[in-house]
Amino acid sequence: MSHTCHWPGCAREVPPKMWGCAHHWFKLPKDLRDRIWAAYVPGQEITKTPSTAYLEVAREAERYARALRVEPGTAGRRDSAPDTPAAQGLLF
Repeated sequence: MSHTCHWPGCAREVPPKMWGCAHHWFKLPKDLRDRIWAAYVPGQEITKTPSTAYLEVAREAERYARALRVEPGTAGRRDSAPDTPAAQGLLF
């Protein structure tokens, strides 16, 4: 069974014990990443019984990602901030 990154719109496969791909994992604030690891119980991906604390912090991470207004295929970029100098010049 494959396991994909939990970042909205990301289909990268990751090991089952990982929350997400490295690219998106490091987009989460460090305190949120630390809380995910603190709530992780080794083997929960095998027993399919994550703790309530893990589920809560995983939902918080998803809310954080969605707050960035990520759309599928944007690989985590904010869709409200143009990323080319020409497009950024249109902001002013």
